[in-house]
Amino acid sequence: MNNLDQGFLQEIEYQKRMLNNIKKYLKISIVLSACSVLGLVLAENMPLKILSIILFVISIFLVLILGWVIHNGYKNVNKVIDVYELKKKQA
Repeated sequence: MNNLDQGFLQEIEYQKRMLNNIKKYLKISIVLSACSVLGLVLAENMPLKILSIILFVISIFLVLILGWVIHNGYKNVNKVIDVYELKKKQA
């Protein structure tokens, strides 16, 4: 295995590891949104309800952004794999 192969494989592994890290943040954001809905239902006074609504909006925004990042990240990993396979065929 030459340096080019090793470089591509390290980059693919690194990007997959980073995507797994982002998935953890996505899970946390989903739990945060669920907790904010629970807080909204159980809150008895108005300031807690407002705080729960704000937390819900922020957490849903995070879920959407992180989902988009993960989607584009997997597309990028697939592009790197395609380039790697193309380089291997040419060699």
